[in-house]
Amino acid sequence: MSNPNIGAGGDELWMLLAPPSALVLLFVGGFFVYLARTKMAGIADKEMQARGSSIMLGAFLRDFFVWLMSPLLRVVLASKLPANGVTTLALLLSAGSGVALGLGHFSLGGWLFLSSGFLDYIDGRVARSTNNSSPSGALLDSVFDRFAEGAVFMGLSWFYRDNWVLLLVLAAALGSQLVSYIRSRCGDLGVDVGRVGLLQRPERIATLGATLCLSPILEYLSPTTGPMYQLAIAGIGFLALMTNVTAIQQLAAGIKLLDQAEKDSQDIPREKTPASTPALACASYTSTSRSSESRSSEPASDAVLANISMRMGAATATRRTQPGIGKTCPIQANK
Repeated sequence: MSNPNIGAGGDELWMLLAPPSALVLLFVGGFFVYLARTKMAGIADKEMQARGSSIMLGAFLRDFFVWLMSPLLRVVLASKLPANGVTTLALLLSAGSGVALGLGHFSLGGWLFLSSGFLDYIDGRVARSTNNSSPSGALLDSVFDRFAEGAVFMGLSWFYRDNWVLLLVLAAALGSQLVSYIRSRCGDLGVDVGRVGLLQRPERIATLGATLCLSPILEYLSPTTGPMYQLAIAGIGFLALMTNVTAIQQLAAGIKLLDQAEKDSQDIPREKTPASTPALACASYTSTSRSSESRSSEPASDAVLANISMRMGAATATRRTQPGIGKTCPIQANK
């Protein structure tokens, strides 16, 4: 029995095959040209090499992608479109992808999502090439990336709203947001977990975009009786599993690095505290406590404080309670 929803949106087979065929020709032809180039000149993109690689997208494939996108980068630079403009355009393409997916146009939605991913790579290069990199631009890019992914998952959620596939979509959305959040939060705390795990943002875009683009072709050639777009469901399920696994891996790596950093900081020996720093304040507190306990109304003189500080400078830096008093120095106690 054929699926009654096959061909949702009126897609014909030639319309489904034309974009991926053109892209395959571009990639295959470009690949052989790139092989010849690297054999003669080597790989020159130091920025991509510094970012490292992953299991899915190795260093060679990343450098090949950078080289393949270089004509598009030159076109954008020649157009004088600012980096924030490129970022905004990428968000609009993702929003269009979400709408197309929600309406069942998976081929169109997949290509729009991949195009958004291409521009997401381009915007950072434009900013650095024009010396317009800024914290505000980085913030805008990060926030728009989250909106872009959210729009795509919202479209998929709407399309599969009456089906069990909705659970996979929600799990994939959760895992994708967690991976980005954990990486960002660990970065704020001074540790880098960006290379931990299988599915970072480039891998997510490649996996989901490719399965969305190709699933209508498979559905057209081999109709099924179950939920529509089996290849897309496989891609969503893969994301649902591996994004959450990646998030857990990043969380574990972040905790380990932070605990190690804290341990290393505690192992560093403290320098002897000068008499003019918190040791003097603690000595003053100790002297006042002694005067209070003896009910003496005479304040301690500067000479007495200096003498106490010199004798107890090293001790007050490492001990919270002065011997024989039983009271804790408030400065040391609050550290």
